[in-house]
Amino acid sequence: MNIARLLFVLQSICIDISARDRNFTLPDLPNDLNGFNLDDLTSGLFGNRNITNTQAVLASYKRILAYLKKLPADIKRKLQDPNFIKNISTQDINKIPPEIFNVIPAKVIRQLNELQLRYVIYKLLGSQSRTLVRVLSALNASTFEFAIRELNNHSRRLTREQAAAIIDAMKKRYGTDVARWTLAQVNMVNKMLFGFNPRDIGRFTVTVFNKTLSYYNNLIDRFTENQHRAILLSIQRAWGKLNTWTAVQISRLHRLFRLLRAHDIKKLQAAALATAIKDISNVNWDRHRAQAVLHVLYRSWGPIRQWTKRQLQSIHNLRTFLPAESMVFLSTDAFLSSIQEFGQSTLPKGQRIAIIKRLRQNWGAIKTWTTDQLRNASHLLEALGRQELEQLNGVQLANALASIKNIRVDRAKARLLVKKIIAAKKSEWGEIKTWTNNQIKQLGNLIKGLQGNELQQLNGSAILNGIKELKSAVWSRVQRKRILKKLSLANIRINIRNLGQLVRGIRMKDLNNITYDDLTIEGLDDDRISLPFTRAQ
Repeated sequence: MNIARLLFVLQSICIDISARDRNFTLPDLPNDLNGFNLDDLTSGLFGNRNITNTQAVLASYKRILAYLKKLPADIKRKLQDPNFIKNISTQDINKIPPEIFNVIPAKVIRQLNELQLRYVIYKLLGSQSRTLVRVLSALNASTFEFAIRELNNHSRRLTREQAAAIIDAMKKRYGTDVARWTLAQVNMVNKMLFGFNPRDIGRFTVTVFNKTLSYYNNLIDRFTENQHRAILLSIQRAWGKLNTWTAVQISRLHRLFRLLRAHDIKKLQAAALATAIKDISNVNWDRHRAQAVLHVLYRSWGPIRQWTKRQLQSIHNLRTFLPAESMVFLSTDAFLSSIQEFGQSTLPKGQRIAIIKRLRQNWGAIKTWTTDQLRNASHLLEALGRQELEQLNGVQLANALASIKNIRVDRAKARLLVKKIIAAKKSEWGEIKTWTNNQIKQLGNLIKGLQGNELQQLNGSAILNGIKELKSAVWSRVQRKRILKKLSLANIRINIRNLGQLVRGIRMKDLNNITYDDLTIEGLDDDRISLPFTRAQ
């Protein structure tokens, strides 16, 4: 049957379906159609021959019909014949809508070479799971494994549903009991482990699970809570009771350590946890787990006044959970040797204040703090009040700018710092009207300390090239307007998607000249608009 006849049959079926009751059966069609396989279409799309949703069937057939009509004649010919498919180019493949792969005969798909199949796989990443499965089921052993590895390489783009469907396709080849799978077979989908159900995760042999543990680490954020529980049970099955775990085993957990609850952590051997702490302390901690870890460390290292600088530096993110009052008890060596780490950490306000208080005792008056001290203090400077910031030496502050430019302070504090920095950099930077984007980038988050009259002096080129820093700062309505006033309407239109909060400063009369194409985001099928306009805009 030629393609014109096939389209006629599809149209006839659509008309026939619309006249049927809700429960109907598609008519048997001959398999030898010399073209697209309608029998595959009915079973592949709907799972069986008894269809209960007339509207869904009608919509699907209409879509297929529309897609087929739009395909160039030469591509239609190649998709119907296994002898012609070998000549299909990657450019041709890019023109084929993913849903069409539901009706291409299996014998045609089976003839795709690896290059063609790579393009097909990439095209199907955004398709429905059933389309992926249908293509996989049509492949022979060697091309099937090639396709699975390609999908594994693109696992970041796969949904959990797609990953589960791919794994189901593997089960049809290698068996439903994953306990019988080899390490090589599991490694084919080692970046898709989130597609295995909790029961499967618990069924892997201890050897296979142990050798794939690092991949569970990398994928931890893609697992469900039930999968997390299954992973923890598998770890315990492989390693035994918590109080027998060694430092080497605890180190291997890395991000998986957060699967342990507070009462689990307290069962670990203190010496083992203390030895492994540097390998697990960079995870995102909640207070309960963090306090449990510190409780175990106190058992191993003693009270905090006995901690060495090496121990204090090894706890990384856990520093956030040290009591503010404990800063007083740290040895001078441990405390001063860890200032850079404290400065780079996101610490509670009370802890930063306690550290600054002790720094004044150890370093002396704030006005004497050196460039290196300011660099190390970094974000700790956020705890200084305005009067304390006024005491900082402008030259030392300007020399430490690269380390402090992104500290989080309000606009008034930023103004105090910027005023000192501009004065110290006067001979190097020159007048504000001569600044380039380099000065804007050097000021970083502190750029918000510029006053309105200073913003007016910035030239358009500097603003355009420094837009990343400017849009990240918090501006008043008047300041936003002053910044955008320096840009031409053409530049605003070209860069509108990168303006962030600055779009709120676009004048109403200019909005009338901005098109939908200016606003839409390239590369997104649904052309979403996600710019923070005001309600009036």
